[in-house]
Amino acid sequence: MEYKKNPTTDNRIHVVHILPTLQFGGAERCVVDLVNHCDRNQFRFTILVLSNTKPMKEEITNTDVRIISLPKRGEVSMHLIRDIERALRDISPDLVHTHLFDVWGRIAAAHLRLPILTTEHNVTNGDGFLKCCIKRFLNNKSIEYTACSRAVQTDIENVYGITKPVTVIPYGIDLQRFAAVPPVRAHAPLRYVMIGRFTKQKGHDIAIRAFGRMQDLPWQLTIVGDGPLKKTLEDLVRSLGLTERVTILPSTHDIPSVFATHDVLLMPSRWEGLGIVIMEAMASGRLVIGSNTGGIPELIRHGETGYVVPHATPVAWERAVRQSITDWDAFRPVIERAEVYAKEHFGMQHMVDAYERIYVRLGRKQI
Repeated sequence: MEYKKNPTTDNRIHVVHILPTLQFGGAERCVVDLVNHCDRNQFRFTILVLSNTKPMKEEITNTDVRIISLPKRGEVSMHLIRDIERALRDISPDLVHTHLFDVWGRIAAAHLRLPILTTEHNVTNGDGFLKCCIKRFLNNKSIEYTACSRAVQTDIENVYGITKPVTVIPYGIDLQRFAAVPPVRAHAPLRYVMIGRFTKQKGHDIAIRAFGRMQDLPWQLTIVGDGPLKKTLEDLVRSLGLTERVTILPSTHDIPSVFATHDVLLMPSRWEGLGIVIMEAMASGRLVIGSNTGGIPELIRHGETGYVVPHATPVAWERAVRQSITDWDAFRPVIERAEVYAKEHFGMQHMVDAYERIYVRLGRKQI
């Protein structure tokens, strides 16, 4: 049956975001920020998620946004293509914006001949052979691509063989959320924090093992997040005898309060698309130490606005963290420069403006 857009008196461009969940994460944060901050006189949004997991829903302030859940049934879930297609016919969008592993949404939207914008939020290290093959197959379904960093752009062009336009649009953050975070306390013991999903990608185990080698120094570590490796990390902390110095807390919406009680953000990722939490930490006036991988070096100027660790090993991370404890005064100018840099470069509006231009260009095309 041929797709025909439903008649409406609402002349705003209707964008439908399709992504697996609205759990805590960079892609989800990006979607929430876009629906909250794009011009509501020009755009309206629907979010279509493929599960009932949506804690980030609480942060959506745009009351005009509709959220539709179409849960998967099993790993393959071929029914999703039909379900998404039916939903798209009903809500009648001008443009579909897909995120993460967006197989079902892209196939459904392409079948209806809807314009598709695809955003890649991460480098491909976490994708298995089958996922890479599927994404290569889907290349011709999207009209245009965006990537959150130059590292992601290069990676998807090389791995997925993308030849269509890829626009790099870094994430932006709401700087006002972090303006009131008090200065670092910076006296012993230094308080370190890691924020992120408990997955292999985030490298929590690397940092924990590094701290296990530094029990002679004063420090406290908090790990904030949730995910499949939670018990594994708890067992590792216990096995290294660090239970009195390492605290594991669940994910939270109140990231400014987390930074208010910590001095240093650690991001020991094995791979990373960009890292919104790094931007938030710098804007909060916190020292950031991150891995030299993916888009992280695009945010941190080593030795000027933070530090990048060259190798994802406990030995390399021990060396970096130990230096921050023993020579803290040398890091104060770095923190000051990082906070200024964040305020000048990490604002939300540049991301919103860039996506609005794409929405206008693609959403006004005839279907």
